[in-house]
Order: sequence, then structure tokens, then C-alpha cells
Amino acid sequence: MKSSRKPLNAFSGRWPLKRAGEIALGRAGLDETASLNVRLIAAEPDALVLGVAQAQAGQRVVARTARVSGKWRVDSRNRLLFFAEKGKGRGRTVSFGAGWELDGANEITIEAGRGERVTLRGRWELDGPRTLVYSLEGGSAELRFRGAFQTKSILAKDGEIRWQLGAETAARRGGRSIGLFGKWKLRRDLGLDFEWERGARGAARLSFGASYNVGDRRGLAVGLVSRRGEPLGTEVVFTRDFERRSGGLFARLEKNAREALVEGGVSLKW
Repeated sequence: MKSSRKPLNAFSGRWPLKRAGEIALGRAGLDETASLNVRLIAAEPDALVLGVAQAQAGQRVVARTARVSGKWRVDSRNRLLFFAEKGKGRGRTVSFGAGWELDGANEITIEAGRGERVTLRGRWELDGPRTLVYSLEGGSAELRFRGAFQTKSILAKDGEIRWQLGAETAARRGGRSIGLFGKWKLRRDLGLDFEWERGARGAARLSFGASYNVGDRRGLAVGLVSRRGEPLGTEVVFTRDFERRSGGLFARLEKNAREALVEGGVSLKW
């Protein structure tokens, strides 16, 4: 006896990829519907993995997974998008504009419904003064977020960098910002790394060049520079109370600043 179950792809309709929920699909030319419960299980560099439960004619079918291939994008408003491909350039775009944030490892997490989240793994890089890049792990794709540092001065002891999405200048207020949390480290080449842990996957970091300047009351102000030598429009301020937290980082920065001044490479005021 043949099964009365119709294959999932025999039905057509709209897939609610961005949130879990019930949906009714119709079978072309027939008065039949199938009820699907779709749940986001994982986010991959080139796909969404969905948990699908199908009920037809009042009978529940065993849940299964479906992998929807596509590409991740960021639009002009810095919303996270997934373009689900259907062949010949066609497809459907799913927006996670209000449903993504950063987790404790500074990686992007997406609302999966029912209070659950999935992680889109990657690493952060800074591509000049106005573009923060999230390179997806396990693939060649990257997400490029337009914006700027939220303030012109970052207090090192706070261990936080805030990036204002969509801001063309650091002075702009309002709109959404994201925070990266970590700690500052000094490199042998006098540059700075902002580093954080990702558990068993080791440390990740943002790397900067630096121009040193000892401020009047604040302590040591280090101007951040891109790897291409572009000023990034912000500075990191290291005060003397940072010394107790950092195992002597302030003293080493001050020493490097003075040595660099002798070599004629920086501006130094005390």
C-alpha cells in the first residue's frame, strides 16, 4: 500500500525562515494543505539549517532537517540578510535586521525563535576608518558593516570598543551600536591589539597601529591607526590606575612613547 504522505517539495508557499511558527502550504491543483513548523537550528557561512516538522491530514510526520543554501549580506542600513537561492538568480531574502547581536565571544548570534539563538561564527577585522568586517569562519564570505567608532576617546580600563552602525562620523549620535569586549595588549612593533577569548577556539583580536601622545591630565593617549597607516579617528586613553589591572602595561607604553620620541616618530607632551 502506497503512503499517502506527499513529499515536502510537492507543496509551494512562503517559508518563514526568520522566525519559528506554523505555516500552511498548498499543493498545486489540489485541495490539500500541509502544516509546517520551521525552526532555525544553525547558521553556516553559506546556508541556513532548519528543523522541519510536517503535519498532513491530521497526522504528524517525524521531524527532519532541511539545509537552505544561500549567501549572507549586509544592506545599506546594516541589517543582516540571508539570500536563499532557488536557481537562475531567483530566491528569497530573509532579514535578521532586529534579530542579531554579539555574544560573549564577540560573535554574531541570531534569534532562532522560542528564545533560542544560533551563532554565525567569524572574526572581526577593521578595513579603514569606516568599515568593520566580519569574516565568516569556514568560508570565504564576509559581512561589511559601515560605521565609525562611537566616541573619539576610548578609556582602556573599560575593556570595550563601541562601533556606531551607519555613522559617517564619530560625532554622530543615535541609531544602533555594537560593543566588542576584551582587553588591550602591546605588540613588539609598538602597535596595540584588542583581544578576547573564544573558549577552546583560542583568542581573537583586532590589531591597530598606534601614534603615541602623553596627555596632560588623562595619562597616555594612543591614537589608533589602521594597518595601512590611516588615522581611525579615535584614541585609547591609558590612565595610571590602569597599571594595577594590566601588569605594567602603562609603564611599558610610556617607555615606548619616550623612546619613539627620541627616534623622531611621535608627538609627546607631558
